[in-house]
Amino acid sequence: MLSKTQGKQPYFHNRRPHLPDARLSVSPLALSVSLQERETPQSFVARLSVRNGCVMVQDFCRHMGIKWIDVVTGKGATLQNVGLLADTRTDDLERYAIKTQG
Repeated sequence: MLSKTQGKQPYFHNRRPHLPDARLSVSPLALSVSLQERETPQSFVARLSVRNGCVMVQDFCRHMGIKWIDVVTGKGATLQNVGLLADTRTDDLERYAIKTQG
């Protein structure tokens, strides 16, 4: 009798490691959205996710090699990577970012 896990890949087999806190070496996404007036990075990444066919923003971030929690907390290097993916200025993304202290 086969065990439940026999012949199956581990749960994490297809997860990509997160990119280091450095600029991405990829070109911008073909499907993008424009950053709206007073839009937070969370909202922007969520709309970018849907535009690229991902219903779950966390899945989109994982596929792009960025951490969703770093978008939520306004981490500068992550917002820079998002800016590169969406061909958007990092300064504009950081303007309405909610940043954690400490």
